[in-house]
Amino acid sequence: MAATVSSEVFSDLQLLLKAPSKDVVREVCVQSHSGPSRQLTDNTAAALSISAAQAAQLVQSLHTLSHHILFYNLSSPEQILSIFPETFHSSLKNLITKILLENSPAWRTGALDKQAILRLSSRTFFSQMPARTRNMKTYMDQNGAEWGACGAPTVAAMSLLQAFFQLHYFVCSRFTI
Repeated sequence: MAATVSSEVFSDLQLLLKAPSKDVVREVCVQSHSGPSRQLTDNTAAALSISAAQAAQLVQSLHTLSHHILFYNLSSPEQILSIFPETFHSSLKNLITKILLENSPAWRTGALDKQAILRLSSRTFFSQMPARTRNMKTYMDQNGAEWGACGAPTVAAMSLLQAFFQLHYFVCSRFTI
């Protein structure tokens, strides 16, 4: 059995009842999977005639729900419907379930593609570490970095190396799910 989704998520989803059409609900659900953005929040607030704060909560809740569906590999209507509270609006529950089922294969494929890119990026990066370290040593030598006894870097050189690895971590973390 999949872990439960918090009641706040479903409370926020009730805001979708203010949508003027099913197409608006579909658009907000699909766009929310990628995560919150200022533009999505503003568009959602305008489309549903709600405040920006409410729209931000709705987008985050839809994002949480779509990732929950993928994480627990919920792939049938029954599985998805079972996570909704019994008191949740029936038509809205069915519409959200339909939208999630229609889009989850593409979202799943996208997540797998991102994982493959991250693995490839990490393999390439770490397979080239000796060359990268030599290049960094050359760069630091040319820019006045000091090397201690036995070729060990000083504190200043280590700071530059640390900054390099932090930058690599930041870049690679952009490819995570």
